Amino acid sequence: MTNSNVSMFPLLCQEYFWELNNLLSNTCLQNTLVAWTPVGWLLITSFFYIPYLKRNKTIRKRLSYLTITKLTATSLLISATITFLLHINMIKHKDRTVINFGKGLTLFSQVLSLVLQYAEFKKRIFTSAVNFIYWLLAIFENIVWLIAVEEQAEPDKLESILVKISLSFKCALFLLFCFSEKRSKKLNPYETASFLSRLTFFWMTSVMIRGYRQRNRDNFVPNLMENDTTSYIHLKCKASEKTMKSKNHHWFSVLVRMFWKELIFIFLIRAMYDILVFVNPILLFYFLPFLESKTPGPKWIGYVFAFTFFIVNIAMSMADQAVYWRSNRLGLNVKTAISDAIYRKLLKKRGQLLQDVSIANLLSVDTDMFHECTAFLWVLWSAPFQFIICFVILAVHFKYVALYCGLIFPAYILVRYCLKKIGECQEEFLNEKDNRRCVMKEIMDKIKVIKLQALESIFLKKLQDIRIKELSFLQKRLLWDAFIATISEVLPFVVTLLMYMTLYFIQDTGSLSTENFFMMYMATSILETNFVIFPDVFADCAKTYKSYKRIDQFLSSPDNDFTIDNCKDFALVLENASFLAAGLQNLNLTVTPGELIVICGKSGSGKSALLQSMIGCIPKTSGSFKRKLKVAYAPQQPWIMSGTIKENIIFGKMFNDKRFSHATKYSALQEDLNNLKDSEETKVTDQGMNLSGGQRSRINLARTIFSRPDIFLLDDQLSALDPTSSNYIINNLFGKRGLLNEITRIIVTEPNSNWLSEADQVIVMDNGQIVEKGCYRQIQHTSSFKELLTKPSTSQLEIKSIGEEASADHLQKSSSRNLTPTFQKLNTRRNRTSYIISMPLTERCYSFAEGSAEKRFTSFYKRAQISSSYRRFARDLSRKVYMEGASMQMSSIEADDSLQNYELKSQEFRKYLKIVGMFGILVTFLMAAFYQATKVVSGLKLEGWTTDFANNTESNDLFIYGSFGLTQAIWLGLFYITTTLFAIRANKKIHLQMIESLLLSPLSFFSENSKFQVDYDFFNNLGEIDEELLNTYKMWCNAFFDIFATFVLICCQLNYLIPIIFILIIFLIIQMIIYIPVVIKLNQMYNLCSRNLLEHIAQTESGGDVIAAFSNESSFVKKNNLCMDQLQRYAHAIMTVERWSAFLLQFAGSLVIFGVCFYAAYERKGESIGLILTYLIKVSKSLDWFVRMTSHIIVMKVAVQQVNCLMGLKKENTDFEGNPFKKLPENWPEKGEIEFLDFSAKYESENTCCLSGIDLLIKPGEKVGIIGKSGSGKSSLIMALTQMVKCSHGILNIDGQNIFAADPQDLRSKLLIFPQDCELYSGTLRSNLDPYEQFTDEQLHNAMRTTELDLDLSKDYSNDAEVSSGMKQLIYLTKCLLKRSKVVILDEATANVSQKKSKQIMKIVEQNFNASTILCIAHKLDIVKNYDKILVMENGEPVEFGPPRQLMSRKNSYYYNMVLLSEKSGLLDTIYE
Repeated sequence: MTNSNVSMFPLLCQEYFWELNNLLSNTCLQNTLVAWTPVGWLLITSFFYIPYLKRNKTIRKRLSYLTITKLTATSLLISATITFLLHINMIKHKDRTVINFGKGLTLFSQVLSLVLQYAEFKKRIFTSAVNFIYWLLAIFENIVWLIAVEEQAEPDKLESILVKISLSFKCALFLLFCFSEKRSKKLNPYETASFLSRLTFFWMTSVMIRGYRQRNRDNFVPNLMENDTTSYIHLKCKASEKTMKSKNHHWFSVLVRMFWKELIFIFLIRAMYDILVFVNPILLFYFLPFLESKTPGPKWIGYVFAFTFFIVNIAMSMADQAVYWRSNRLGLNVKTAISDAIYRKLLKKRGQLLQDVSIANLLSVDTDMFHECTAFLWVLWSAPFQFIICFVILAVHFKYVALYCGLIFPAYILVRYCLKKIGECQEEFLNEKDNRRCVMKEIMDKIKVIKLQALESIFLKKLQDIRIKELSFLQKRLLWDAFIATISEVLPFVVTLLMYMTLYFIQDTGSLSTENFFMMYMATSILETNFVIFPDVFADCAKTYKSYKRIDQFLSSPDNDFTIDNCKDFALVLENASFLAAGLQNLNLTVTPGELIVICGKSGSGKSALLQSMIGCIPKTSGSFKRKLKVAYAPQQPWIMSGTIKENIIFGKMFNDKRFSHATKYSALQEDLNNLKDSEETKVTDQGMNLSGGQRSRINLARTIFSRPDIFLLDDQLSALDPTSSNYIINNLFGKRGLLNEITRIIVTEPNSNWLSEADQVIVMDNGQIVEKGCYRQIQHTSSFKELLTKPSTSQLEIKSIGEEASADHLQKSSSRNLTPTFQKLNTRRNRTSYIISMPLTERCYSFAEGSAEKRFTSFYKRAQISSSYRRFARDLSRKVYMEGASMQMSSIEADDSLQNYELKSQEFRKYLKIVGMFGILVTFLMAAFYQATKVVSGLKLEGWTTDFANNTESNDLFIYGSFGLTQAIWLGLFYITTTLFAIRANKKIHLQMIESLLLSPLSFFSENSKFQVDYDFFNNLGEIDEELLNTYKMWCNAFFDIFATFVLICCQLNYLIPIIFILIIFLIIQMIIYIPVVIKLNQMYNLCSRNLLEHIAQTESGGDVIAAFSNESSFVKKNNLCMDQLQRYAHAIMTVERWSAFLLQFAGSLVIFGVCFYAAYERKGESIGLILTYLIKVSKSLDWFVRMTSHIIVMKVAVQQVNCLMGLKKENTDFEGNPFKKLPENWPEKGEIEFLDFSAKYESENTCCLSGIDLLIKPGEKVGIIGKSGSGKSSLIMALTQMVKCSHGILNIDGQNIFAADPQDLRSKLLIFPQDCELYSGTLRSNLDPYEQFTDEQLHNAMRTTELDLDLSKDYSNDAEVSSGMKQLIYLTKCLLKRSKVVILDEATANVSQKKSKQIMKIVEQNFNASTILCIAHKLDIVKNYDKILVMENGEPVEFGPPRQLMSRKNSYYYNMVLLSEKSGLLDTIYE
């Protein structure tokens, strides 16, 4: 080749192109191939880069100092190039043709670079990869030019000066492009970092230092890039959907269309890494002969080898970290896109029950599987690509022996079978997890009723049975994973062993030289990593496919589409309308604006379903339905979301003080707010567990008032209120003179003559149809209405004396919390007009009256009415302001919680280790050590055998290598199996202790703590312990022993490198000191954001009907976007911190490789260098894994600590010393005597007493009615009898037994308690009626006949929409008939049934429990009017106690005035004579 007779460039070159003896000084090569390399890079990339610059907006700003310096240096370099070209032509250089061509292109590229630099500044491009790489290539081109000039016999002085000046400017420009423009605090640091900083993650260093210094705060976390925000991804998804040709496109194809460019770019970067990774064995192939050569060449060649090893490993590290960072970022974006689609689909469901799927699992487990699968999707083609490269290298050097690599393919047939089994186990595992989550949700939602019914043991058994099945499928899946991992570890060893044995038997000593051996060993070691990862990724794909099917099932389910047809002349019109549920058929109804519509009917007649169909929660099947657009809805079961009372009332709208005061005033809520420490800023838990039933109803009522709708839809909101509050709301809100007298009101309530007489239309429903409608006078004598109505006529009520009415009015005024209705102050036109004008402009349209002044005002408002576009802008702005305020408040809460949880207690982790068992930990640790030891010994034996074989020396080391290799596979398999078995056994114990502790904890725990925190502990934190901690421990052991074995090998073979190892260990410790606290903080914030997101989603799921009714989906979407962005912000930070740490550690590993190679080249020692380099290249990644796994284990201490806290809850069945309370006698109570002796009680979370100074004696068999306004202490008295509150003073005896010295579960199981909220549990009706299976079917049917309950015992009614609240009360009554007790407690037993059914229930109770002591809380006084005694509660104290007629005889008694109020409002059917 040195004497080639053909010139490659005959037109340009006057000499031969290739002259190896004088390669660098070859003018032709220098001015063609070398000079064209940077030019070609710039020209090719400019075709794509210039259009990209054009798409960016031009921003006017002053030139920065950095830009001025770049432009000046480039201009001076251009001047130097022009000077050189003029000089060459003036002296008439012999090679001026090729020089002019080469330097002319160089000049053109420099001018192009100058133009690009200015364009980048104008377009605000902070960094440029194009210019960075161009100047890097230009430096190498200039170095070749400098060497050529220096090697000339008579160098040209001017050319020498110009080449040095050019090199100086190019180096300066390269350094300048290592920096970026001044950073903006609003942007993510990555966006403003230079290209080199992005490659090395150096931009994260300042963030890490600030994070280490401010780890008790979270303001060091970078903001999310705009391309990663939820709103941007949603818009990108919508844009991708529009480009799809088919309207029925699949959501998976939309994801592919959204992210295919990023995926291709990741694949290209990975291809660069895959090529670079095999450069190491090739370099080693040439480096070892250089070290072992008997005629050594110059040392600088060895130094070049060392430097090349360093550069190649640095480049590998950059490419590797770029792939991991970009793929994880892509995975997070895919997760965000899917999560956003699921959430929006959930809102479209409009409150429909989701029985077959858990939304929480979809958004936590299944979307995480997509993230993990996408993050490692590149493995699916990278591993085969590396296999092909490895096969080619081995085939070149070992020929047909490389065919043994084909054993991989039959092995993967076995792997595919294992993956199928893994997919099946994963599907069953997720199904059982869904079941456990449903049961857990049921426990948290119905915990009060569960405790009152003493059903803790039932739910404990149900949960633990599900948990055992769940862990059994998890164990099977992990064992299959272990089998695949073992196969992946054994397969490369088997291939290598067969290749060596073949070479041994054919005695091919030439192919098995030292350099060939180590090249083969390093190449197969590279494949070993892919063999381990490849099956894992396949397993992840199998699990992701199962998650994909679950998500697809949900996203493909039909929406509850509800298109509102606006009705101009009427408020609501139904014409032959039929709906999907509750038998609603052929409904006809016309409602004019301002009418009061009252819907009544028996339990299960379809009243609630009719309201839900009006808000679109039940799909319409036929007919016509029109209504006004703006609706407010209050469901029968009040919906409260976690947050403040204020947030529950304003519900995403802009806060207005006057509107808020009106809402609280007319919902009779003001006094309750005044009694609270934080007033409307008081935080309430989910579903308002720390509120009474009446308070929850009034908050829902206040929400509807604040929204100012066109139509009010209220579903039996008055049943949970006391007579005083009910009468006040009826008169001042719904009545003819009430605040809403000219707004359409559709109310479901009980048939009540005085109340119904004010209605414009009364609708009677039966079996889902409207059987009667009209005004009260038209329908009061119909047969359908008479069946419901047992009230006296209006004329009978009008015979009361004026004095009695005055007394009732006086009581109303004194007990109505001084809330004088506004309209009572506005009797004159002048007052009315002044009041209206004083109102805010946005509220004036909601004030209605009949005076001429108001008509004048109405016309004035119409003239001054702002445009619809401005109103839309104001509405959007108000919601934006509110949501931004909510997000700021959420951020402050997160910071506070994170500060509390930052201190990690090591003893908490020891508790977990104690559960696992020190024996199990020691056994698994030793197995991992034995595995690594046999691996190192087998490598040493193989190296010894290769040397002996090359020297024709007999040796048995190959067989020792084979035996040790098989042994290491056995140790690895045993390590995986024993680790799995010990962990599964421990996880069973942990869950059992957690659920026992939770169910036996006092009720105050559930009122003080969010159920979402408990749910997070049971599924996220426990899930991390189930899988993440187990996998992390496995990887930590492997990484630790990998590093340990490498360091021991280096110290034994190259003891002169011990100082370098010592320095590396110090660096590792320093890096961990900075890295671990920051990662802990970020993971804590991530877990907290994840919990907040799941809480928000659960609230959306439970309150879907309310959200749909208020058309508040946009606010909840915005809040979901905020929660998602907060979560992704910390996820991106964690991912970037890991990449920063990984690059630093791999950089340190590259320095060690450079040190080893440099010392070997200096000393000319090749002994064990091949083996050590092989281990060092692997250990660079092991260092990263060791630090990451160590930090993960420390981070998981948070999960372990939270789980331990849940396991260590104070149990209500033990005293302060932990001793269990005594059990009550078997036949207790025998008489039913209840005695309060100076009794006071308080809730555990409060300092003030809820009950104080109670001295009562209730004799056996007495019937006592407990009455009082909402919040007076009625329910607290019942809580005291069931040990739900803490006794602060006095004694409470039942049959002479101090109940606060008895076991709470035993106490409640012996009392008969009819709760206020009757809930059905998942399972058959039989399991609800007889949870302990104590009765026969005949006994159950007899009890059902008594209560007229016609239901199937084998059917599950827990999620049946047709089972109304009244039917649930009948089911509970049937359950009470089966259980006999001398003490019967009825807490609003007839709150949700018709008055006819109410009388029937009370009659059944009196007949079947005639000999029992009955305590009955009632808001309907007619229920308890015939009881033996009445107990009136006020502010936690008994104010009256005695027979009802005795109390009625005192005209100024509380009871007397309450009776008058009830009669006036129509809540009492007879008057005491």
